[in-house]
Amino acid sequence: MRSAYTFSYFTDLISAAMRTERNMGMLNTIMMTGRLTSEPVLASDNGNQYCKFDIEVERPKHYMTDTAKSDTFICIAYNRNGEMISNLFSEGETITMVGTLRNARNNSTEIVVEEVHFSGGGKKNTADAGLLF
Repeated sequence: MRSAYTFSYFTDLISAAMRTERNMGMLNTIMMTGRLTSEPVLASDNGNQYCKFDIEVERPKHYMTDTAKSDTFICIAYNRNGEMISNLFSEGETITMVGTLRNARNNSTEIVVEEVHFSGGGKKNTADAGLLF
């Protein structure tokens, strides 16, 4: 399934992130589109709401091959983003997000979600498709 976003949309988004990060130091921004491999569940810890879930992202296919390999990433979204993901997305749906990478406690890497974009998923409530949170 092709994304509704254009290449210029993504380059404008990355350029804006780079302008913001230029004043703050190093750039730590990641943008991914993938399928949820687990059901997003909203939880709370010391009054902070968060939603943890996994996404599977396909690698680019190599020339003359029929199959593509994929990678799985752990993601965490806080407060309103976490609430929105747990309410509008479910396992198997496509999600596009912008976030940052950080080390987790168990010496793995996780993506902290800062922006969520609908990219063809959202079976729970398709009336909100296309909104940016």
